[in-house]
Amino acid sequence: TFDVVAPSDFSKVTDPGRIAAQIVTGIGFLGAGVILKEGLTVVGLTTSACLWISAAIGMAAGAGLYIIAVSTTFLALFSLTLLRWFERFYRRDIYRELVVKVPVKADISEVLDNVKSEEIIITYFGVERDYEAMVTTIRISLRIFYKGNPDKLFCPITEKIENSSIPLKYIQWSRP
Repeated sequence: TFDVVAPSDFSKVTDPGRIAAQIVTGIGFLGAGVILKEGLTVVGLTTSACLWISAAIGMAAGAGLYIIAVSTTFLALFSLTLLRWFERFYRRDIYRELVVKVPVKADISEVLDNVKSEEIIITYFGVERDYEAMVTTIRISLRIFYKGNPDKLFCPITEKIENSSIPLKYIQWSRP
């Protein structure tokens, strides 16, 4: 036989600890799923943290702790906007890859001289020559120590290479 639980007795059979444990397990799984490694960089940490804070706010609101839920919401929004603004003003390491194609007889050291700067360190340099197509492919991995958007450095580097005596055939700037 089955016992039927009346709605008034429902609070006697629920366990808020079990509900919270299942929420933590689910959010942990989802949070780990959004963290990805792209080359040398890790992305998705802020998204994962936002999932956690959303779950915490939801649990607080579900438990009837409305003041805590609202104050945590404002604290999270304030932190996200303030830290995003602050991020523009500090320097950090970012990695990019530069691929340059030139004729086989071009001076490769001149390409390197145009890429080097105070903000850029060359971490890898590879050369591949195709004698049938008479093209040299230069792959350069860059570690950029820069504040703001590092992709803004692409235009000045490209202009330096274009304005040099290098007979440029192709240039590409990408994330590793």
